[in-house]
Amino acid sequence: MLFLFGGMAEFQNKLFQQYALIEYKDVFLFVIFITAFLLSLYFVIKSKEKVLKRDLLVGFLVGIPNLFSSYFLIMALNSIATSIAFPVYSAGSIIFISLGEVFLYKEKLSKKNKVAIVLVILALILINIG
Repeated sequence: MLFLFGGMAEFQNKLFQQYALIEYKDVFLFVIFITAFLLSLYFVIKSKEKVLKRDLLVGFLVGIPNLFSSYFLIMALNSIATSIAFPVYSAGSIIFISLGEVFLYKEKLSKKNKVAIVLVILALILINIG
């Protein structure tokens, strides 16, 4: 489901960039994120789980970078080919998440993870050369 909905979210960004006026990107992002908030709120109320302040804080801390990543992806799609923008966006996300694990949570990367990060960086270089 993550693959399907995550891919659809990025596809919606491309559709917006292709067919909508760029001046409305703020409205588009507001509608997308308020819809996600309302759906989350619905499922929380439906589950009858108690919502902690920490849960709300984590939700906002995850939502804000997601908002900015969508904003900048739409902007990038205006000036960069889709075949470059999406791989750079995805690979860049992997690198930033890995760096966050190391610096924020002091996790040790396995040898396999280090090799994967190096391969992702090499892939980014190759994509941008072509």
